[in-house]
Amino acid sequence: MRSGEIRALTGLRIVAALWVVLFHFRPLLWQAAPDFASALSPILDCGAQGVDLFFILSGFVLTWNYIDKMGKSWSTRATLRFLWLRLARVWPVYLVTMHLAALWIIFTLNVGHVPSENVWTLNAISYIRQLFLVQLWFQPFFDGSSWDGPAWSISAEWLAYLGFGLLILVVFR
Repeated sequence: MRSGEIRALTGLRIVAALWVVLFHFRPLLWQAAPDFASALSPILDCGAQGVDLFFILSGFVLTWNYIDKMGKSWSTRATLRFLWLRLARVWPVYLVTMHLAALWIIFTLNVGHVPSENVWTLNAISYIRQLFLVQLWFQPFFDGSSWDGPAWSISAEWLAYLGFGLLILVVFR
């Protein structure tokens, strides 16, 4: 049975995540350190590719750790345990950032001089979609799908987790 951490891939996943974070902070980097940002712009401007790299590596690591536990035959218990572990890992932080983003949007609408561009997304249906991590599933593009812009990736990740149980059964056989 395969298990355990593959340190080299964990390190590369950290690099991919940092690449995405720096991609999102490019405007601040340009203001704070224009020479540094200019030197790194060829790399930073392609930072969205870090999401792809992170998802590919994560898919490999998940398969490495769960194929023997979930693949031989359908196990509702193993699949539910996998989903619970994945949800417990991403959902709490996601809920905090989602509600902070909602508060920011409300603040900019009522106090700020320029309302947030996402103000039109604050409604009950959107809230339920955000809450259950399905907001991207109903959008043709990820732009504007989430109150907290980068959170679209968590919705995509949740869809991948849900499909993983079925896919792992097919891959194993």
